[in-house]
Amino acid sequence: MNRTEKIYSAGVCISTGSFLKSVFFVYSGLAYIFQYTYLYKKLNDMKIISTRAHGVLDYLMGAVLITLPWTLGFAKGGAETLVPVILGAGTILFSLFTDYELGIVKSISMPGHLMLDMLSGMFLAASPWLFNFDWYVFAPFVWIGLAEVVVVMLSDKTPYKKMQHRSRGKFYPGMQN
Repeated sequence: MNRTEKIYSAGVCISTGSFLKSVFFVYSGLAYIFQYTYLYKKLNDMKIISTRAHGVLDYLMGAVLITLPWTLGFAKGGAETLVPVILGAGTILFSLFTDYELGIVKSISMPGHLMLDMLSGMFLAASPWLFNFDWYVFAPFVWIGLAEVVVVMLSDKTPYKKMQHRSRGKFYPGMQN
């Protein structure tokens, strides 16, 4: 495909010279549409994953994505190898910069982090078709990407919840009030 050819997405013509911008545009549009669906609203009410547990899952997901091509034996050096490694490294990197219990620098808000996770999961699920390696491997990309999206929908957006001691009604030492 050369630079003069066009990609038509949702009625918008985007030149292939800005391929990454078009991918971001499509996925942000899909995320925006999805947040108004019934399933999203139902899952949005069920916040069963704390920010601390989400942080643990982030670091585990990053390690799994980095080692995935070699663990499952599809590492050929192309996009099927680079996509999970880059997304895994990115997951670990933006987890280090997130403002939650397991973040170090704390410069990315938790809602911003969840949006990055959502986009990462959607991109991972669609990457076999975006980079044309679906004939070789696609199932782990789809399942892990969808799992990442579900984890985002079930994760709490507010870190540092007040933990009240049940018997005395006092806050635990070291917790923010």
